[in-house]
Amino acid sequence: MSFLKLPSPIVALLNRISNRSISTLTISKINSAESPQQSITELRDHLVRLDQQITETQQNLIAAQAVSIRAQFSGNNGFLSNFKSRKHFSDAQQSAQWHLTYLQQLIKKRFRLTNKLDRLTGQLWPKRLRLLFSLICFILIGLAGIGLLFMSLIAAIYVLPIFGLMFYLYYIIKKRTGNLPMR
Repeated sequence: MSFLKLPSPIVALLNRISNRSISTLTISKINSAESPQQSITELRDHLVRLDQQITETQQNLIAAQAVSIRAQFSGNNGFLSNFKSRKHFSDAQQSAQWHLTYLQQLIKKRFRLTNKLDRLTGQLWPKRLRLLFSLICFILIGLAGIGLLFMSLIAAIYVLPIFGLMFYLYYIIKKRTGNLPMR
């Protein structure tokens, strides 16, 4: 198969599949002492705590960005105050960047926990199908809007000579009747 050139991610995937042996597969046993209901309630509680952390991080991010803006627009123009404002601005930017990365990590963690909870409650595929259906509807509405815009543009171009002819005939009739001044 040297004549067939595949993209490198596909080649890596095929190599990984072909090199996988049966010994790498493991069987895990579910702890039967915990009931699934207890696991579901723990996940819901963890999601509530995670939502609280997300809102707190969002508030801290907004506060860090506000400090950054205040430091950037401070009114003093002296050398020391300018140096101080630059220092506060860079510290505030670093803080805002840290809060942003932490917020992204929390959101990813919340997404994984939501998927896990949906798998346990049996709501994963209905939610995915709803998301897919809404995405398809959104795409179809967008395409219909673009099509309508394109058709109206074509119709306007098509009707333009007819309106031009009507205005030209109106101009000629008014000119012959003498209502328009002669040029």
